Amino acid sequence: MNKPKGLKLKDLQHYALEPISYYMKDFDDKFWMGMHTHQYFEIMYVQSGQTVLEVYDENREPKMTRTPVLAGQFILLDGFVFHRLVVEKGQSATIYNIEFEPRTRDEYNPFGINAVLKVNYANLFTETSLKSLAYSDEGYLIGNDYSQVESVFQKLILLLTNGVESLEQACTALIAQANLFAEIAKCLKQNTPKLFSYIKKTNLFIQKNFQRKINVQQIADYVGLNLSYLQRQYKQQTGETLLKYINSLRI
Repeated sequence: MNKPKGLKLKDLQHYALEPISYYMKDFDDKFWMGMHTHQYFEIMYVQSGQTVLEVYDENREPKMTRTPVLAGQFILLDGFVFHRLVVEKGQSATIYNIEFEPRTRDEYNPFGINAVLKVNYANLFTETSLKSLAYSDEGYLIGNDYSQVESVFQKLILLLTNGVESLEQACTALIAQANLFAEIAKCLKQNTPKLFSYIKKTNLFIQKNFQRKINVQQIADYVGLNLSYLQRQYKQQTGETLLKYINSLRI
């Protein structure tokens, strides 16, 4: 699975983003999604329940990472990331989803919107906290909704579902679209980068070693944090304990 080349979030100076798919749906453990990739960019929000994001990268170790995504968390995917969502046995989730296809401004210009409003998405993704994704080799991020991501997300989906039938509505939808990215950027700015690097390091250690007999003290020693502090912060940031995450991988 070699990653195809194409437009990334940081390359969108001269492009508009067209919402090509959007929904608010309930999923249970009968839901199945195959591993896939695509040119378009994707935002998902877990409104309730939980799911797992699996990402495959031929050039990283481990090649497959599995990260729980809980209620109140969002996923932002750059283009060409091999991924899928998994709803594990006995679990369910309500998920909001919007997929954005990059288009030239001539290709996507509903009701002449580009003569009225024009968003420089490249600047939006490289001059705000979203740059942590735009310049990332991983191509995805998971964040906590500390602001109004859910309400803006829901508003945008409802606007698109009802249909954009005038320039006025096109303006409202584009403003809501830019606002969604802005709210996500606000949340990322509130995250403590150093702390989240510890969470990431913890997850990678567990993913590499969960088939062996490991304990939480070994994890804390590897990460370089006091055990009680790591356990407290891990539960606060992910919504589950270290042991529960280890056991979920083993199952």
